[in-house]
Amino acid sequence: MRFKRPTIVILIFIIILFSSCNTKDVTEQNIVFGTVCKITGSSQIPFDQVWETLRNLESKINMNTANSEIDQVNAKAGLEKVEVSKTTYDIIQTALYYSKLTDGAFNPVLGSVIQLWKDGTDFCVLPAPEAIEEGLKHTDINKIELSELNGKYFIYLEDPDMRFDLGGIGKGVAADEVKTLLLDSGIDSALINLGGNIYGMGTKKDGSSWKIGIQDPNAERGEYLKVVEVNDESVVTSGSYERNFIKDGIKYHHILDPSTGMSANNGIISSTIINSDSTACDCLSTACYVMGIEKATKLIQSLDGFKAIFILESGKILEVQGKSNEEI
Repeated sequence: MRFKRPTIVILIFIIILFSSCNTKDVTEQNIVFGTVCKITGSSQIPFDQVWETLRNLESKINMNTANSEIDQVNAKAGLEKVEVSKTTYDIIQTALYYSKLTDGAFNPVLGSVIQLWKDGTDFCVLPAPEAIEEGLKHTDINKIELSELNGKYFIYLEDPDMRFDLGGIGKGVAADEVKTLLLDSGIDSALINLGGNIYGMGTKKDGSSWKIGIQDPNAERGEYLKVVEVNDESVVTSGSYERNFIKDGIKYHHILDPSTGMSANNGIISSTIINSDSTACDCLSTACYVMGIEKATKLIQSLDGFKAIFILESGKILEVQGKSNEEI
């Protein structure tokens, strides 16, 4: 699974920055993980370190980066274990935690299926049913072996046809790493936008909350159904309208159901998760989209400090509170 792949969903946020005329934030942007990443905030932000941090992470977990750690793990599947950094090791541990938490609705080794839907990096191919059936045989997370020896970390894929694709967790991890870097640099207010994975650190300069608009999935870009206000929280949305194609009158999108290998179609067309942990939001936004409204609602309600906004096929907007939350 790619680091949310170069053409992966540019998630559905319209970022609304209501700044006063006396507020002069600085915005820098760069291409990392194949998407436009923007950082907005004080001119004291160490932008060079931000881009270095993101590219360093990309060199570890982006399967599209030749000889990245994950690329090496995939290449050695069924042959031998690969030594990786503690960063990559910890990310895989986290991915496995959320895979188990969601009963497999989030799966970090769905690469053998995802690659069937692609021509290069473009999501545009409808695979044959038998190809999907074969690909699904190589997505068992129990065949991922993690080991640690003398302070070194190793990952081994027992199945030679198994492939990691970390598209459902990568940008969340990246947002959390940038947040940590900025806090360590004495920056407590910034807007981190990594191709749509949003993190609003602190408040804006005028003391107000960051305002994030959630795109109407059935409308033109820029038309939003709801605006949420966040402080020190991430907002991550999974939706079907950014990367899709139509074949014989049927719309197919990139959010695949790991149980079928096909585009998820369980009644949710937009899944937004809000929490201070962007990595968790990234995993859960995809998982909830796949799970459908009943299971997704129960999951979010069982978690401490999470909020969710689900848009259904019917057009209904359902807001769900986890434990210990105030109103969205």
